[in-house]
Amino acid sequence: MGQISKWVLFVFLSIVMLIPVQSIAEEQAVPEEQAVPEEQAVPEEQAVPEEQAVPEEQVGKKQNLGMWWKKSPLSYDPVPSQFLYHFEASYFYSQSEGNFTKDNHLINTTAFLRKQRLSNVFNYSFDKKHSSKPNTDPSVDGNGNVTMGEASMTLRDSKSTNISNQLSFAMTKRFYLGAGVEWTKDDLESIESRYLYFFGAGCRIIDKPKYFAGVFAAYGRQELEYTGDYNNLVGGLALKV
Repeated sequence: MGQISKWVLFVFLSIVMLIPVQSIAEEQAVPEEQAVPEEQAVPEEQAVPEEQAVPEEQVGKKQNLGMWWKKSPLSYDPVPSQFLYHFEASYFYSQSEGNFTKDNHLINTTAFLRKQRLSNVFNYSFDKKHSSKPNTDPSVDGNGNVTMGEASMTLRDSKSTNISNQLSFAMTKRFYLGAGVEWTKDDLESIESRYLYFFGAGCRIIDKPKYFAGVFAAYGRQELEYTGDYNNLVGGLALKV
């Protein structure tokens, strides 16, 4: 099964599993209309107060949600009904020179989506590292000893890509259900393709305005495929044994 078809299948199954749960929760959250006893009925002659007018400065004013992507949907009362989205991206570059030359490129992007209790987090990261030893010229010390030069050598040239997507449904302010998929390709570890599927539950142990911490326990399944270099290395070692 191709990579794209696996992602489409996962998203479809996650929506099919979690949206019915959200619908059940919404139905339970709305109490049935209760009959009012006759003795508590409002007399016809009693005037019913008119609905209070909303101040003009509050008309059309949106709810201040702050950093909602770091909070549980149920930490708000009422739960925001609008579709929420937030995007983050960062790029890091470093370079050092000396006995060894090193450079590093790191790209990380994250997209947060939320509709009431249902949240989705998509992350993409790319890491490229290169290190080498530059060439050195022959040299002669004071005693006339000659040191031969060395040719340049590449010590590391690797790329790592990671893509993940996680859906979560808030059961309470602290507890939630989650399902996700993660794909990794890493040249340094000779990983050609690694899929990780998981489903579980989590809990927010610490939930403060500026920071939070929690635990997540899940059952997962892994599909791992190594590169040809790794298979050749393992095959060669097996033949020697």
